[in-house]
Amino acid sequence: MPAGTPAVPGAAVPGGEVFNRRCVIKGRQRTGAVDAWGADTGEYTYTPRCTDTPWRVEGLSFAEEEDGRELVEATHRGFFAAGTDVRNTDRIEDEDGTEFDVLWVNTRPGGTRHHVEVRLREVA
Repeated sequence: MPAGTPAVPGAAVPGGEVFNRRCVIKGRQRTGAVDAWGADTGEYTYTPRCTDTPWRVEGLSFAEEEDGRELVEATHRGFFAAGTDVRNTDRIEDEDGTEFDVLWVNTRPGGTRHHVEVRLREVA
């Protein structure tokens, strides 16, 4: 999807009660930077993939998610319309400028395709 494209074309915030905020979904890419020995530094950049995306974000009191090698604390959970292009390597920038790393994506919460649920960690 080209940068600047809404994640769900024509998706509206229905009266503000379900998806009450807007965000930018940014995809992660390796920078290709190397250290003094020529090894990849593992640094990333984030490029906007979906803009003006309707969503809802809520704080969590405590939740742990596995990010491949370790357990990390999820600080928030987010909700998007079904079909939204969000991945577990993305970064979300809320309309207020707060950024979150996506730790986990569930495209079928409760066994339905009603919405997409994500677990997030706020970026300090």
